[in-house]
Amino acid sequence: MKRLFLLALFCWPFTACPAPSDIATDVQSPPKSNPCAEDNGGCGDPAIFQCEDTDADTALCKYDYTEDWRALTKNVRQIDHGQSWPSTLVAYGPSSFPVVSFAESQRAFVAAARVGEGKAMHWGHDTYLQNPSAATDDSAQLLRNAIDWMGQEETPIIGVPPGMTNLASFFGQLNFPVVDVAPSDVAIVDIYITEIDDDWSQADQEHLQAFVREGKGLITAGHAWWWRYENPEPLEEFSGNQILKGTGIFIGDDFGEPGAHAVPEEPPSPLFQATLGLAALDAHQQETAPLPQEEIAMAANTVAHAITHLPLSETDYFDAVAAFVDTLNFPPITPQDPLIPEQDPLRLLASRAESKWAQHDLVTHVMAHPSASAFPGPLTDGAQPVDHTVMVNATYTGRSSDYMYSGPNEPRWESTGYYAAAGQSVRVTVGEDVAGEGLDLLIGSHTDQLWEKETIDRFPQVTRSFPIESSITEIRSAFGGLIYVRIPGGSALGDLTVSLSGGYLAPLYVHGETTVTDWQNTIRQYPAPWAELASDKFILTFPADLARTLDNPDEIMDFWDEIMDSSADLEGIPHERARPERFVLDQQISLGWMHSGYPLMAFTIAHQEFIDLDYIFTESIWGPIHEIGHNHQLRHWLLPGTTETSCNLWSTYLTETVLEMSLDDNETLAAPAREERITNYLTGGPNFEEDWNVWVALDTYLQLKERFGWDFYKTLFTLYRSLDDHEIPYTDQARIDLWVIKSSEVAGYDLSEFYLAWGLPITPSAIEEVQHLPDWDDHPMLDYD
Repeated sequence: MKRLFLLALFCWPFTACPAPSDIATDVQSPPKSNPCAEDNGGCGDPAIFQCEDTDADTALCKYDYTEDWRALTKNVRQIDHGQSWPSTLVAYGPSSFPVVSFAESQRAFVAAARVGEGKAMHWGHDTYLQNPSAATDDSAQLLRNAIDWMGQEETPIIGVPPGMTNLASFFGQLNFPVVDVAPSDVAIVDIYITEIDDDWSQADQEHLQAFVREGKGLITAGHAWWWRYENPEPLEEFSGNQILKGTGIFIGDDFGEPGAHAVPEEPPSPLFQATLGLAALDAHQQETAPLPQEEIAMAANTVAHAITHLPLSETDYFDAVAAFVDTLNFPPITPQDPLIPEQDPLRLLASRAESKWAQHDLVTHVMAHPSASAFPGPLTDGAQPVDHTVMVNATYTGRSSDYMYSGPNEPRWESTGYYAAAGQSVRVTVGEDVAGEGLDLLIGSHTDQLWEKETIDRFPQVTRSFPIESSITEIRSAFGGLIYVRIPGGSALGDLTVSLSGGYLAPLYVHGETTVTDWQNTIRQYPAPWAELASDKFILTFPADLARTLDNPDEIMDFWDEIMDSSADLEGIPHERARPERFVLDQQISLGWMHSGYPLMAFTIAHQEFIDLDYIFTESIWGPIHEIGHNHQLRHWLLPGTTETSCNLWSTYLTETVLEMSLDDNETLAAPAREERITNYLTGGPNFEEDWNVWVALDTYLQLKERFGWDFYKTLFTLYRSLDDHEIPYTDQARIDLWVIKSSEVAGYDLSEFYLAWGLPITPSAIEEVQHLPDWDDHPMLDYD
């Protein structure tokens, strides 16, 4: 055969060569030997590596993790991480495997791998290494088993970082030699055990990578989700993932449920290993090894999780994913043909893969996604790209994280009035001094991700951002969208000139700058499918089809400015805002009918509540102003059970003051409903923990307003913002006590008896602190004695 190959190679590309059949008549091919016949083909222990004969001269060694898993989990039946939240892990390498998984999701939080002659293991939280001797579950046993599995010596030398005294003591009590050693000196030990939550130097990361490759054992523990919260860098830059590079284990930035998780007696299915799960799905798709629907869902969930977390630099894996997805043929996601993950896990997997490429692939590789024509939608016919220059304000003081429902850590979006078409590049140019200052560019307004919805009516993730790292940035999106410059808190760059080319104009009305005539005659006809009405207090993003029928943007924005100014009045803050609140209408949102945050979100079909003044003043707009209330809630005065209550102080205040509607017109807040609700709450004694919430708690707040007026809350909220650091409450009980004290001071009365009548648990010290004030001897709860 070799002679035939050489002849064929020599003759090509000449046309006068003899035919292969002529050559073969003179050659007798020797019988092919079985490479697996001796010494398991060199694969190693046949209990762990299966040798398979192939058409090639070398054997194929297939890893079976069964025996390794049994060795690790001997006498291990339960792992309990209490209230800790471990990261999920992806086991995707040729010899990596899940060890212990979350009960519900079946995603691993402990994984292990063979790496040549070395071995590695990762735990998804560092709590397991804090004090193994005190463990009440089987985590100490699992750790002990790992030493036996990894140790090539009968009594391996164990290394731990300086300071991990409890861990060192645990192994010392087991009669192992233990050495305090830094990563740079791990060569002197056989097994190294360390936490990896903190950033490590590149040199230390490389020391540990080499340590495993040289045949040693490495046990690491730590989660990545907090690192992701604080760092915009790609997840592969997390030091834990750098250390584990080459092991086939990757630490995800999500987490599973806390508590106890059983360890089964049999090893996890290969469908829970990302590479094996993908191979099984491919065999199913090729009809060589069909899977039942339950196992399709298991494997698809595993692969989708891997796609979500692994970086595209894992080219072997993503090449295999691409080949598999190419065998699938799903229609665009629309309301008429929605994605229902439980019914079609393969369609969900394909969407995950397409989203990964749309979000992270090189800009030049990004193409228009088929779903983009359905959402966010097409440009108008005949649209032509134009150059555009806009001035944006790149100074933003930021927002206190204590406004926790308002998206306080989000950068402020600056609208450009410019649209990127799906799959088309836009060039953005800024001054040299802007590069590297933390600003970025966002394509698309609809930042809600829909992956967790039971029914998905549009593609689940349609926005993409790009850091501004040089004066010119090329951006492109598979879905298209309005373009924003995003300004992080703390930025003080002042006014910036931003030039854009390759995109299209979008309808943008700027209150106080755009004339109604220009809007009606020109701007609302711009070709982008999404439009915005904007002021320095409020911005609305909504379909351009609706904008093109809108004649009175000035009146609409006058109304919303009044809403925002009145909202500021209730909180006792200036009318000028560091950022306008944004409301984005969307075909489908991630949570509820509307939700708070930045941006606030609502369904497109609720558009009348935003742009139809006749509807607004006739039907009320409880939903939008309820969410605006959420964005004004301050952690310090948010009592337990009142997340969905105190925001309605804004709903009721704005209903009365701006909409000039009576609360009696609201069936839920009319006097008969309130009387019945309070009576029911008090029957059998008030149950604060179970029942003092939403409408019941609002009745409490409204009784205070009805006696002391809205100024009571304006003064109280102002007082809270002036608290000294030592006064800020950090527990529910402290918040209750402080509310009783401060509200009594503002009212000028001892309100403790009123709150006790409602069942609030007040400490004696708080009651004592307000006893110097006159009693509120006619409070409304006396009527229910």
